[in-house]
Amino acid sequence: TGDKVAPKIPSSIPKKRQELLRWNGWGYEDSGFVLNNLGTEQHPKYVLLSVAAAMKSPAQISHTFYDWACTIIGVHPEKKKDPQGEPSYPEPILNEGFVNDLKNTSMTFSFEGMDRLFRAHGHTLHDIALLRGGQFLRIPDVVVWPECHSHVEELVALASKYNVAVVPIGGGTNVIGAVDCKRDEQRMIVSLDTSQMNQILWIDDGNLVAHVESGIIGKDLEDRLQKRGYTTGHEPDSYEFSRY
Repeated sequence: TGDKVAPKIPSSIPKKRQELLRWNGWGYEDSGFVLNNLGTEQHPKYVLLSVAAAMKSPAQISHTFYDWACTIIGVHPEKKKDPQGEPSYPEPILNEGFVNDLKNTSMTFSFEGMDRLFRAHGHTLHDIALLRGGQFLRIPDVVVWPECHSHVEELVALASKYNVAVVPIGGGTNVIGAVDCKRDEQRMIVSLDTSQMNQILWIDDGNLVAHVESGIIGKDLEDRLQKRGYTTGHEPDSYEFSRY
């Protein structure tokens, strides 16, 4: 009705994504897989364990899985290659006029290397290989977190005024390369992170449609809709991380 504004619900994904998610892989920082040898060095018997902070104890994956992976695709523990540590970052290209005007807005932003790197890629095989053993030659120069529609309008107006490139990013799955930065782009590149725009603005009970902000995660949307007795009816593999 417009008489009362619902309190803003915090995003499940923090602005500093590295506090929750892996910077050089897929999924949560506290989750992963461990290869465990239940046999001896001479007669190994490997099993794969799934681990996460929420688990009371690691969960064993089918004992035949490792044998299958070893036989079919040649997975061997002795071929393991440890990933690189945190890489170096290219220096940001700064548009002085844009930066000065951005500082006068109410939006939060970051020039930190890890924040910029997190938004320079998706999770394709090529992307993960670069994260674990290479380097991205061009990444966003600044990350900005708008929190509402008017913030986006303000940011786009500034970008247009100063001829700055804007690349929006949602969950970061990015299997189509939409957030990739061109190596020869000489303009300042702004990563517009939609993660803090995660509200359900309204639900039309009669027509069964909802108006939601672009940064809401699939799981969050589903959980909130179910409290009203509704469902999106859509559950992709990237459910926990992709935006609607």
